[in-house]
Amino acid sequence: MSNAPYLGLDIGLKRTGIAISESGLVARPLEIIENAYPHLHHLYQRVIELVKEYDVQTLVIGIPYTSDGDPTAQSERANTISDHIGEELTKAGLSPEIVPANEIGTTQDGEHLYPGLANDLAAATLILQEYLDSL
Repeated sequence: MSNAPYLGLDIGLKRTGIAISESGLVARPLEIIENAYPHLHHLYQRVIELVKEYDVQTLVIGIPYTSDGDPTAQSERANTISDHIGEELTKAGLSPEIVPANEIGTTQDGEHLYPGLANDLAAATLILQEYLDSL
């Protein structure tokens, strides 16, 4: 079983939403990181900083699969970025557990559950909350 604190990521084409749960019970929105493709060093560095700052033990990364659980072009990209995040964390001497979570529908559901919150933040918060609720 995973341990708190948790960080949830919704990796998008332009932005990555980040949520946190220090208690392991409730997720809350944290911040948005602007992605600079194809160079995502800023994203990796910020995740490292947040893992250190909050002593994060588990990263929950949203991966967009189909409703049948099949991979998509976007899921392949998100998995690649997730792998790179893991590599960068290891280089920094950090070893939180990285858990992929199917993020299907989180953008739309997040809009309804967290009105007024940026889509990226709402999706990241929902991805993390759904994971916490499944524990």
